[in-house]
Order: sequence, then structure tokens, then C-alpha cells
Amino acid sequence: MEFEQYIIDFLNLNNNLYTKVSSKIIIRVNLDKCMFSIKNDSNEILKHRKLELLGGNMDVGVDKDTHEALVRELMEEESSHFLSEKARKEATKLDSIVIQGKKGMQLYNVYIMDISTEEYNKIKNNFLSIESFGFVLLKTKNIIDRKWFGKNRAMFTPKTNILFSSMSLSGSEFFKKLKS
Repeated sequence: MEFEQYIIDFLNLNNNLYTKVSSKIIIRVNLDKCMFSIKNDSNEILKHRKLELLGGNMDVGVDKDTHEALVRELMEEESSHFLSEKARKEATKLDSIVIQGKKGMQLYNVYIMDISTEEYNKIKNNFLSIESFGFVLLKTKNIIDRKWFGKNRAMFTPKTNILFSSMSLSGSEFFKKLKS
């Protein structure tokens, strides 16, 4: 599947330009690790047991904006609701990335939030959710290392690969923030 990638500066949700709008979050633990969800999707072999950023699709008529969608998705994915409450107050939007796929233009809003190891230990996977097997931490320095990421692309879902590649190639705020 081929995708064209674009970086955009703003979003107008009322223009119906996008077939899907999603919010994803990069959660850094002690600044030196990033948190990922282990995808449970046995119907999609390219996604099943692969790593992806937490978050999901905006529900039209339910979510008033992408930040609200992110908070709702985190509530669904993490049962202590620690992440959703922290994201409600502290998540910062980094980038908007548009991916042209077979189903049309898809917008991904990428947020970032920092937590401590103690806070990470409070997090509980929502075992009632069938979307995830749980969470895993990867070293931040590996995520921003193009060579490491290239060798390990098979660990990630296709969309996660595209998002990270887009942010890396664009010199986005994401990589500047992760390096700081």
C-alpha cells in the first residue's frame, strides 16, 4: 500500500476533507523511554502483536475536538484513568500529519506527555478492552535513531511506521522535543 505524506499547520474539522481523524500520544517515561501499546487485532496480521502509540479515532458527534478524543481513547485503553486525567491537563500537541491512503485523507494529531516511573507503575491495562495486550517501554534514543528504527520497523504497526517516518523526515517538533 503506498501513502503520500504531508505535514500541515492547522486543522479545520468542519471542511470534511478527511475520511478519518485520529489522536495519538507519545508518552515519555523519565524522558528516556517511550510507552507503546501492544496491538491485539488477530484479523489484521500486519497489526497483530505490533507496537503502536496510544490513542485512536475521533468519534464525530461525541468528541468536540482531537484533544477530547485523545482523553476518551486513553480512558478506554487504561483502566486506572491516570493517563486520561493527566492528558486532559498536560498533553501538548506536537504535529498534525496527513496520510493519503486508499480510503482517502487521514489526519493524525500527535501529542506528547511526560510521566515518571512512579506514575508509570500506577498504569493498568484495560483487560476488558480487546484492542491491546498491554504496554511496553522502548528507549527514546532508539525511537529517534533512524538506523535503529529502520532495522526494527517490523515491531510496529504500519501506521506507526508512517507516522514516525513522517515526523523524522520533516524535522518535526516531535524529534526536537525527544532530543531535548
